[in-house]
Amino acid sequence: MCQRKYLQRMVKGNVSLKFEPIKQSFSRLLENEEGLTLAVYHKDELVVDLWGGYADKSSYRLWKEDTMSCGYSSTKVFGSLVVASLVSQGRLAYTDLVIKHWPEFGKHGKDILTVEDLVNHKAGLIAFSAGKFTIEEAKDLDLVSKIIEDSKPWESAIKKFVYHAATIGFVLDQLVRRVDMKKRTISQFYLEEVQPNIQYGEQFYIGLPKKSFIWLLILLFQLQWKRYSMLSEIQCRCSDLPFQNWDPKFKEIMNLYSNSVKFLAVTGIYNDPDVLSVQSCASTGVGTARGIAQAAQYFFKSKLITEEVQEVFKHPTEKIYLPNPLEKEEFSIMQMVMVDSSVALI
Repeated sequence: MCQRKYLQRMVKGNVSLKFEPIKQSFSRLLENEEGLTLAVYHKDELVVDLWGGYADKSSYRLWKEDTMSCGYSSTKVFGSLVVASLVSQGRLAYTDLVIKHWPEFGKHGKDILTVEDLVNHKAGLIAFSAGKFTIEEAKDLDLVSKIIEDSKPWESAIKKFVYHAATIGFVLDQLVRRVDMKKRTISQFYLEEVQPNIQYGEQFYIGLPKKSFIWLLILLFQLQWKRYSMLSEIQCRCSDLPFQNWDPKFKEIMNLYSNSVKFLAVTGIYNDPDVLSVQSCASTGVGTARGIAQAAQYFFKSKLITEEVQEVFKHPTEKIYLPNPLEKEEFSIMQMVMVDSSVALI
């Protein structure tokens, strides 16, 4: 047991020489975490590839090179990347009204929303009016489409940035399958256009095949509180709505989150293969850090996203301030997608 405890503190992997300070910071973070992994691609080179700690501390199973983790909201990047690919193909534009491609979406005042509003969490659809729906129903694309169409946007949030924690994946999927020439979902687009073409393609999925569940780390239920705290921090600091933690509006939003897509709302549930097999770019991306980072990088390297659309990413529409985990006061998230680098931290 002493040996295992010692190994928990060990950082494994490689970094390029000029990125050595990242390894030192990673080591400090690992002292307070059960397990971590980090990968950075820069100019088509894997310059940081680190892991350490436990995949399952209760059984002393160590985090290994091929250990996969749930990426949670890191998966949201891929919804934006697939939409950007379709914009690059001329299949739609960010300025298009959603109803141009999805007429039924326009009910209950949603006819004023643009593609950019959907990508930027400004649809007001932080929950669906139908209330809870099951995992089986979530896999019925036509049913999900009707649920979204019949949903009324939260009035205070339409055309304003309010984080769509669990719903964004379902909304973007419905848009993408109407615009893509092959009528694919975001996960299907990734599986056909990206995964076969990258070295670590089988180290990232949007919706994990059940046969691959053995490679997943165990997500501890107590981490739910960390995740809830992080979500509340994002919602309070990043929203266009002026409210503070625990005020009535905040409580209303958090209740909407937890009750709308129940099976994606609690961390412990992500240990269930049925949950992680749901293909949603909101939170069910599963992979190694290098797999996630390389997949994101491929969209740019392969020119799935044109230089013209990449220029759009250089001029973000939102500026967000959050506490810096590396001990600086705060940092600015100018865009979830970086053009010349891809980073995944789990």
